[in-house]
Amino acid sequence: MYLVWRNVPRIPNTQLLMLANIDILAFDLRGLRYTTRYQLLMSENTGGYGFATLLAPGLWLLSRTTKVQHQWLLRLRGRAKGIPLIAKLFK
Repeated sequence: MYLVWRNVPRIPNTQLLMLANIDILAFDLRGLRYTTRYQLLMSENTGGYGFATLLAPGLWLLSRTTKVQHQWLLRLRGRAKGIPLIAKLFK
């Protein structure tokens, strides 16, 4: 993944920042689905921000969250979407 700052329109006297979310899905043999979301901050400035973890010059990790769900429950929710009363039970 590349970000070329010269392609970003400039506003005078401001610092260029960009937020990005990266979602990664993984499955295991127990029938669980893991969804991990990384929230990243990209900056033209390579200085530090106290609220984030520096990964590389100009790239910070703001947060990482992982959600675990059973695959059978996800399949059941997908099938129940077509039945309005039952779909409400699985929200």
